[in-house]
Amino acid sequence: MDNLRQRMNGRVQIHHAEGWSLTQIHLDNDYDASLILLLDEVLKDDPMLPANPVFAVPARNALLVCSPSDEEALQAMANIALQAFEDSAYAISTQLYQYHNGTISVFRAN
Repeated sequence: MDNLRQRMNGRVQIHHAEGWSLTQIHLDNDYDASLILLLDEVLKDDPMLPANPVFAVPARNALLVCSPSDEEALQAMANIALQAFEDSAYAISTQLYQYHNGTISVFRAN
């Protein structure tokens, strides 16, 4: 964890889609997905996302995040995750997850 913190120090880039909560987080195209381990730290000052964001890690170089109450962003994220998973040599998962108080669980839409 210390090595990941050191690697991300000042290098994390957060890109918000205009008009909704869909967000892409970049580090270095190798450890982007690893940032889920430090999501509290990565998003601590982000006013666009709640404390319990939904996220996808379709590949090692892809981390997508959005609000669980943003239906458009959830659908777009699921579609992007599927495409990234299918196109990546380093695929991880098409599943959506939710982060809450340091715990990661499979996202269940209401």
